Amino acid sequence: MLLRLATIGDFVPYDFAGQMMFKVKWEEHLCPGSPCADPAIGVTEYNEYVVKRLSTEDLPSLEQVFMESLDWLATESSPDAKAYAQSLLDRLSINKPLSLPIATGDSMSPVLRYRYAAAFLNGRIADLTSSRLATIKAAATWKTDGQ
Repeated sequence: MLLRLATIGDFVPYDFAGQMMFKVKWEEHLCPGSPCADPAIGVTEYNEYVVKRLSTEDLPSLEQVFMESLDWLATESSPDAKAYAQSLLDRLSINKPLSLPIATGDSMSPVLRYRYAAAFLNGRIADLTSSRLATIKAAATWKTDGQ
């Protein structure tokens, strides 16, 4: 889930039951702070709501997302998987931070969140077991359509 905090500039005029109010421009649902009569008060209420909502979600840790990415590499043979695996190998071989190139298709596959998790866990990549490293190497060399 992706939620963001608001600023006063994120509030737009909104006709609510015949009364002029303000709402967070991307928020489609009624929630604390959106709509509101005063954006200065609404921004605080809305941001408290977002923080509370995020803190009650059971979100996976970066470590869990990274390990999920390795399982995904074991079964996926797409160009995104191959590029992600190659990025991990590059990180190991030349000890450079993991790059985060975002391809057009990344937003449609899980690789974008895997890349972010791996970037934050750069040191963890060097600690992988030999079987996990073999999975990454195999994924980096998979032949994909037309390659």
